[in-house]
Amino acid sequence: MGFSMRTQNGLGVCIYCMTERDRSAFKGREHVLHRAFGSFKDSPTLDCVCDECNGYFGKTIDLNYASDSLEALLRLFHGTKPAHKIDELRWNRVSVTLGGDDPDWSGCHVEWAEEDGEVVVSLVPQVGFRQRGETKWTFLTEDALQDATQPLPPGADRGEIRPISKSKEMDERLIAMLSQRGIKFQKVGTAGGPPPSVEGLAPLDLQARFDDTIFRCVAKIAFNYLAWRQGADFVRSDGFNVLRTFVRYGTRASYPLVGVRIAPILADDTPSTRQTAGHLVTAAWTRDSRHIVGQVSLFNSVTYAVSLAKDFVGIWRPLRIGHHFNYQTSCIDKLVTGP
Repeated sequence: MGFSMRTQNGLGVCIYCMTERDRSAFKGREHVLHRAFGSFKDSPTLDCVCDECNGYFGKTIDLNYASDSLEALLRLFHGTKPAHKIDELRWNRVSVTLGGDDPDWSGCHVEWAEEDGEVVVSLVPQVGFRQRGETKWTFLTEDALQDATQPLPPGADRGEIRPISKSKEMDERLIAMLSQRGIKFQKVGTAGGPPPSVEGLAPLDLQARFDDTIFRCVAKIAFNYLAWRQGADFVRSDGFNVLRTFVRYGTRASYPLVGVRIAPILADDTPSTRQTAGHLVTAAWTRDSRHIVGQVSLFNSVTYAVSLAKDFVGIWRPLRIGHHFNYQTSCIDKLVTGP
């Protein structure tokens, strides 16, 4: 499935850079939804994205989104990336700590790892500092401790410290870093047992950072989807210039182009329960028929609202569309709209 580019005398116009090029510059195919998030029957592709833009996306925002984002982590949990390839992911935008109410372990840093083909978490080298006058501990990772420009956690008691590591060598390394900060560590006892868990499961607190790189890739999915369903000529309209230049060049607008929310797309879903773990993409007019807004929710988790065209000027057409990309069955199903 795909839409043909507008051609004249063997030329085509890319929907992102809006450059008129020879048809030979459109050999590749832009996937509506990044292949890292699943393979689909009759996978929708576009032939109206030039090879230069396609190659740029693959080396930059697509690569970042697939390897260093909340959705990249979800790829592991849902099986679109094998657990044994976990080392290919980066963790600049996602961090995880132990949750729960245990004051000795809540907030302790952990990392993702592969064990027997499954994704598990393990403790990272770190130092815990008791908060003055409290039972709670605050933890600083080895990397953060090594950075002398980074201050100790506010309220940290320098007299009550707890190194956490996996070996004697790691312990010595952490103690040396404390010494470089003028903190003398003296062992007076051994901390309690391992972190609390139920049948090997422990509560986790996940933090994700959303930035322009993530927003650009999500906006590209929404824009690709609109081009797939409405045609390349439609999205070449000047009304989409703000969005397309943000995706291609990172040019910010005077208003938010992408927003993040927990509210689900499907009417019968709730913030805590979802009918599917498949991907959802929609596009529709706002109620006043002035703006075109897209929605993207990969793995039906976080929902991104994308301002595709604000104060659209052009020939009005009915627009209220949505599809479910089921990575488990490789099927793509049309969503049914409600009232």
